[in-house]
Amino acid sequence: MNDVLFTSVLISESLPLEKISNFFKIHKALKWKDYIVITQYHLEMILRYNVEGKSAYIYDFGAITFVNMHTAEIKVFLDYLESIVGLLDYNLFMNSCEAHTIRMLPDNQCYLCKWSEAPTKFEPYIIPITAEILAQSVAMERIEAVLTQLLNESELMLKHLSRGRLKGRSRKISRITTKIIKFQYDSIKSIHIFDRPKFSNASLLPKEVHEELFEFYELYDRFHIIETKSHDLLNIYSNYTNLGEKKVEHRLYILQAVLLFLFPLKYLIGDQIKVAIVYTMKFISKLMELV
Repeated sequence: MNDVLFTSVLISESLPLEKISNFFKIHKALKWKDYIVITQYHLEMILRYNVEGKSAYIYDFGAITFVNMHTAEIKVFLDYLESIVGLLDYNLFMNSCEAHTIRMLPDNQCYLCKWSEAPTKFEPYIIPITAEILAQSVAMERIEAVLTQLLNESELMLKHLSRGRLKGRSRKISRITTKIIKFQYDSIKSIHIFDRPKFSNASLLPKEVHEELFEFYELYDRFHIIETKSHDLLNIYSNYTNLGEKKVEHRLYILQAVLLFLFPLKYLIGDQIKVAIVYTMKFISKLMELV
């Protein structure tokens, strides 16, 4: 038996599984973590030749894992999928791609990954488990890249925080803030990327397969790094916005104080008005230093 080749790519922030399943007439009760399997029958309809042993696993969070499919076949499939769901994000595709090989041995044995110390009996459940973990790894890689970029860009916010001042109208700050808010929204949508399947006591072998591949791709450690970086990023954003709210409050206090100070001016005349204005300007200047 030939080795089993997996290629996982990220092509969108999310994919409409229901729309895709309706198109291919795949009747399945969909949940967030469910996936659609495009089998030999559908692939032969798309590629127009025999594709025995090939399949594609489509996930709601925007990843697809191809099994035993080559680059040209993947391109044809994505073009076909684009006609169903609309434009795909080929920038994601170029930057978020991983490959994995299960090396087959005689007597239906296999090595799950290149670090496997002992062979495992090849069972049908190995393919969907591997496909899902590879898709999770690709999706996490994208989150890691976005987080790193946002933390680098948020250095400008840190500089303002260290000075206790804001530049609320700065285009850079506005752009960073927008990205952080979008990241928060996308994180809520993609939280199920980090889910781990529940195995029954009777399914000990699938659990062992899952654990070995989960460890191989370091998904547990990567999740905690993402969690820590997300916490740091949201702390920066929270502190910055809190400082902004305080600045608005201070400005309101200044406005109230100035109005109260200027109110008696209508009773003053001549040089007294000039003196009052000078003192008012000094008073405003001193108050602004507190912001």
